Amino acid sequence: MNEERNELRIYRILIILLLIVILVQTFAIAYFVISSEVSPPAIPVRPKIAVIYVQGELTTGIASGYASSDIIVRQLEELKKDETVKAVILRINSPGGSPAAAQEIVEAVKELRKEKLLIASLGDIATSGAYYIAVPSHLIISSPDTMTGSIGAIWVFRDKSEYYEKEGINFTIIKSGEFKDMGADWRSLTSEEKSYAQQIVNDVFERFLETVAEFRNMSVEELMEYADGRILTGEMAKEAGLVDDFGNLEKCIEIASEKLNIENPEIKYYNEPSKEGGNYLSYWENSPYGMIFV
Repeated sequence: MNEERNELRIYRILIILLLIVILVQTFAIAYFVISSEVSPPAIPVRPKIAVIYVQGELTTGIASGYASSDIIVRQLEELKKDETVKAVILRINSPGGSPAAAQEIVEAVKELRKEKLLIASLGDIATSGAYYIAVPSHLIISSPDTMTGSIGAIWVFRDKSEYYEKEGINFTIIKSGEFKDMGADWRSLTSEEKSYAQQIVNDVFERFLETVAEFRNMSVEELMEYADGRILTGEMAKEAGLVDDFGNLEKCIEIASEKLNIENPEIKYYNEPSKEGGNYLSYWENSPYGMIFV
């Protein structure tokens, strides 16, 4: 008799457990069905076109009125990872600057072009190192009268020895090696120092020249006709094969949209020049190439 009661008790417990499992499963299914009906449909993400301003002289440091490679490279790397960004436009207004800064940006541009459509939009001026950073782009767009080109490198030394002598200023130099005070303004360069400086300038120039030849699909021999440091207008640069087409920033955005078949893209601006503080027009007002007016 006791055994029958125990068996009956066990059956009751099993039935209760089974009912609990069924109830839990029922509530779970009902919850997911209701949740799926209540949750709003996912909103499609608008594709983005990013515009990065490169305005002012190129430098690796961060200072108001300059185009910092530290900032620009960081932005390019972030945009490379952003899957919603489909194209990047470099809006360039710069006379060039530090070779090291230009090279840092060039390497970042080379990597970005593997992932995104990349267009360089040349403004008032994009010369020397500024043209250098534009070169790896898929397209280079300028205005007909944009100042560009100036493919080359230059190293400037100041010699104030006559001034110091006139003012009766003398220097005592203790140095560890022959070239340690090379470039000091209290004396002129020796013939050996001039030869060494020329080697360094040539080395910088060759890297610049090879990059242009590679990405503009030209031979070094073809480039040498324009690589003597001369300034070119956008129209002259297009005839020489250094620029692809004419247009402003808006035209570049249209080109990117058409090439990627994007309608109504979201335009995101980065590194925009501030309206307050800093001479952000120094690239134009203090241009080493002077200013042309019409």
